Amino acid sequence: WIGPKDYRTTPICRAITRRTRDGVSNDKLKEIINDEVQKAIAREELPSDFESRDYTPHFNCRHTYIKSV
Repeated sequence: WIGPKDYRTTPICRAITRRTRDGVSNDKLKEIINDEVQKAIAREELPSDFESRDYTPHFNCRHTYIKSV
């Protein structure tokens, strides 16, 4: 999980970055993203009806993933 590390980085992306720093499979990454989205909904950082897409945890996300070999 890579992207800018600045004042605009969301708590969701900070948590995903922390949880994936040693690398994870694509399936595990999707699981982590969904978990962090659910936590953000509970904290009311996202609308209660928000549904994340596979690799997009929130609106205007500036982070992405890279495949490691």
